[in-house]
Formats: sequence, structure tokens, C-alpha cells
Amino acid sequence: MDVNAGTIAEGKATIEEVGWELFRLMLDVASGRRKTWAEQWKLHNALVLFNPAPVT
Repeated sequence: MDVNAGTIAEGKATIEEVGWELFRLMLDVASGRRKTWAEQWKLHNALVLFNPAPVT
């Protein structure tokens, strides 16, 4: 949700460019400079870190 990797398929970005974008995002989140999409909208649960859906 936080990185649009579809730009690779569209030919707008390379795998390397999207990889660096993802790497920079991970650094920003790990350092507390940025929240993930799910954290921003409070869509998370304690059991699954990256799953914004409720546990069924």
C-alpha cells in the first residue's frame, strides 16, 4: 500500500528505482519520521503487523 510497484509494469520506473524508494520508506518508518498507510489511518491489529483487516 505504501509503495506503488505497478510503475515497474507501466514502464515508468525500474526495479532498482522502486527498490530504493522502498528502502528509503523503510528507513523513514524505522526512524519514526513517517508512519505507514495503515498506521496513519489506524487500520492495524496486534496479531498481524501488515494486515489492516480484522482477524477472523
